[in-house]
Amino acid sequence: MKTLQTHASTILLAVMASTLVSGCVTSSSTVVPLNIKQQPATVIEVMPISAAQKRFVTSDWWRRGIIVGGVIDANTGIYTYKFDDKDYANLRKSVIDSLQKGNYFKEVNDVSNDVEAGTGTRLYINFSESGMGSTTLGGFTCTLKAYAWTEDATGALVAKKEVSVLEKSEITVGIAKNKAITKFVQEVSKLFVAN
Repeated sequence: MKTLQTHASTILLAVMASTLVSGCVTSSSTVVPLNIKQQPATVIEVMPISAAQKRFVTSDWWRRGIIVGGVIDANTGIYTYKFDDKDYANLRKSVIDSLQKGNYFKEVNDVSNDVEAGTGTRLYINFSESGMGSTTLGGFTCTLKAYAWTEDATGALVAKKEVSVLEKSEITVGIAKNKAITKFVQEVSKLFVAN
């Protein structure tokens, strides 16, 4: 029995170590349940996201040389973390998939420019800030700040919202990012709450 418990503990520690070492976000989207009423006549056109010019990183100096999958600084040998282009792509896909899979609307279209967009309601997200920080216990934070708005096909403003998200995890950078993405999608969805 004691041997079985020892093996179980070893496996659990190995899994935890793997999570701590990788600290990454999955490439698949996060589908978030939303508090939106059915709008069966509405078509949503999700426009390209404008990523923030202001991006910041955090260092993981105490894990120097022992992490796999981090972004290492060639000069210092210290791993750093940021909300990068892959994270932006994951966030945008999370917005699209969450709006689509909830069957809240007639259609939710992933469009790449104004010409491709149809006559539906257009969703724009313009980030002002994104990045990773540190907690007092050596964990991670993820900050996302953006201005989100919707327009009709003529360009008239329908709704707007400033979104500011700060989420943290004492365990991995990946958890902080996923929590921030989930919260961000929930906040953006409030643009579509019918009055």
